[in-house]
Amino acid sequence: MINKKRIGIIGWILFLVLVYFPLFLHLDSYPFKIWDESLFAMRAYHIAVEGSVLENFNYFSHIIEHANLKPPLGSVFQALSFRLLGYNELGLRIPITLFALATSFLMIRLGKEVFDSYLPGVFGTLMLFTSTGYICSHVARTGDQDVMLAFWAFASMYAFYRYIHSSALRQKFLWIMVACLVVGFLTKTVLAFFFLPGFFIYVLIQRKLKDILRQKQIYAAVGILGIVVIGYYLLMNLLFDDFWKHVSEFVLSRYMGERNDQGQYFFYYFKQLVSAEFLPWVILLPINLLLYYRSKEGAFRNISLLLWLCMLSILTLVSFSATRMSWYEASAYPPAAMLAGITLYQLLSQKRYHWTILVPALLIFSWAYYRIVYKVTNYRITQPDEKIAYLMKKVEKELPELKHYTIYCQPYNGQVAFYSKMYNDQHNYDIKVMTFWDEEKVGPGNYLMLYNDQQLERSKEEHELELISAYDEVQLYLLK
Repeated sequence: MINKKRIGIIGWILFLVLVYFPLFLHLDSYPFKIWDESLFAMRAYHIAVEGSVLENFNYFSHIIEHANLKPPLGSVFQALSFRLLGYNELGLRIPITLFALATSFLMIRLGKEVFDSYLPGVFGTLMLFTSTGYICSHVARTGDQDVMLAFWAFASMYAFYRYIHSSALRQKFLWIMVACLVVGFLTKTVLAFFFLPGFFIYVLIQRKLKDILRQKQIYAAVGILGIVVIGYYLLMNLLFDDFWKHVSEFVLSRYMGERNDQGQYFFYYFKQLVSAEFLPWVILLPINLLLYYRSKEGAFRNISLLLWLCMLSILTLVSFSATRMSWYEASAYPPAAMLAGITLYQLLSQKRYHWTILVPALLIFSWAYYRIVYKVTNYRITQPDEKIAYLMKKVEKELPELKHYTIYCQPYNGQVAFYSKMYNDQHNYDIKVMTFWDEEKVGPGNYLMLYNDQQLERSKEEHELELISAYDEVQLYLLK
């Protein structure tokens, strides 16, 4: 008994070590990305500092009339983290990685309840955290909130499964599911509901629709969801001028508008999942189908079916959007990884094939794990305009007396907007941002930070420049 207990403790420690490197290693080693991550940083910063929801990003320097349209709940978590850990990369990103970790624990719990073993969820977790579509920029290793959404979606699926397969459709799990859907909506609106078609088809296949429709609570649950959705938009439109107009123009157009240059062909997300983004674990998905049709084990068939329906539901729905960005499918990875995990568990449960499956699985996992850790360790920002924050940090460290300079950048740069505001507020800097040379002159004796040859040549036409500091393409000059 003691030996088994020690082995179990050692196993969990090893598991946590394996999880640490893909999720947490070098998490704060690079600055916020220009676009969405910086926007989330600005949202959270405003909540943390002002104590209110940001209405428009023009609160930050050189961001002009850019309405804040995403729900605030995820940013509340990040604002609390900012207050605890500081206004830095770790403060914004750590809540996201903790939600990824919570997804892992939920997968392990689901595996334990369905198969009476921790292994299906452990396998699924390690597959999830070695998938480049999940451990990547904009998903699990940045301050973007897609992982939060994926957690609430997976949690709603977990509660739905328990509800359907509990005795007499236990109401506790119905209300847990509703709570997860509500919180998911307040994190990233209707994307939280993209598993619902899968839920409905599952109910039909399980022939439980009549039983569910006989329950009065189901109508109350639907009513609550409707009230939350309608109430949210009414409240935001009441608080912020033209909120619904901006939602219609900038959000709904992503799904119902014409395809723009970010659009892809319809099966783009399906191809992503079955190619590099979920390699090598995608090879287990067709094996799961084979086992599904051969197995007589009800629990395995039920959970496999639900995971398939949820994964296909979100992949199909996001495929209809006019704008298709790679991270829109983030919520599909936990069910896909869980499918792969339970499939490997089923294969290993067949004693006669145990070693012939285990050895290749370990070799494949070693390759996938090395690949993801290598990617994390060697991640580099390549865009010059995303390296400005590097030089700002270098100046803060090496030239602490230099508190005033101007950053010359393109009309929109969320990274510059956040860091300049944060440095000015929290560290007593006087950083200005300019975007148009002809309109915003910088006189002699001032310091100018720039990052491309065009800006440099324009500056040289009117000033003699003395290089003060540099980071790759980004340079800080004294104008004479």
